[in-house]
Amino acid sequence: MARMLLSFCLLVLMAPVGAEIYRYKNDQGQWVFSDEKPGDDGYEEVRGRGKETRKREPRLTQRREGGEHVLSATNPWHLPIEVLVKAPALPGEAVQALVPAATTTGIHRGPARIGSRELGWVMGDPSAEHDDDVTYAFPVSSFKSFKISQGFNGEFSHQQRPNRHAIDVSMPVGTWLAAARGGVVARIKEDYHLSGTSRFFADKANFVAVLHQDGTYALYAHILPDTAVVEPGERVERGDRLARSGSSGFSIGPHLHFVIRRNTGLRPESVPFRIKNRDGRAVVPERRMHFMGQGKP
Repeated sequence: MARMLLSFCLLVLMAPVGAEIYRYKNDQGQWVFSDEKPGDDGYEEVRGRGKETRKREPRLTQRREGGEHVLSATNPWHLPIEVLVKAPALPGEAVQALVPAATTTGIHRGPARIGSRELGWVMGDPSAEHDDDVTYAFPVSSFKSFKISQGFNGEFSHQQRPNRHAIDVSMPVGTWLAAARGGVVARIKEDYHLSGTSRFFADKANFVAVLHQDGTYALYAHILPDTAVVEPGERVERGDRLARSGSSGFSIGPHLHFVIRRNTGLRPESVPFRIKNRDGRAVVPERRMHFMGQGKP
């Protein structure tokens, strides 16, 4: 079985892999990001940090213990994952297990060595239930008005279970994103520069994932490469800056893809949520609605 990777509704060609990203301020004093080097000297290079810990994925290891072989799964992320291992030598040819955050857990023990095997996984604990009393803040730091370009059940890319209750927010590249709810930074991917609308880009988007107290997690997707200002395992509070918006993965243009997910048993599912609007009311975000970022005026 192929690896079970989360599919995102995600981002337009920005720069070739390995290219530099430049930022500079325009005449209005706003930061502009580009893969073309400005003509004057008033710019900065946005360099990749290439942190190895952010590229690790779940894996299987096997050791001999006494007269038995122990098969273990390693979860490098700061949230639980549910794994499914398929192998002819396993009882029933498969084993399913929950692996806690940032641990290595034994998932099978027996006299026979497990040879050929395939590993699949889904992020999250299948026992998690979303707290529907929670109201989310708008996931942007800048105190400006932003428009929802695609809402729940959007026709372009919000028809499948993992993204049915997602929103897309139009915004310039480089906009600061903020935590909509407190939690623990579970996983970061920020190494990809390209985007497009073919299936090839479905799992390529950069993102920050934040685990909530109820076991659900938020994905802030399409972030600009190498702009995350948080670390895996770090606790964040509502309003804390996470990364800058960008364009990576499956997308037709720069925007934030924001979704709350839970694991329903080796199957990621998005859950509906409400956002606090300008007058403090909790509303279901819909296409064409405008929301203010969390920053101060």
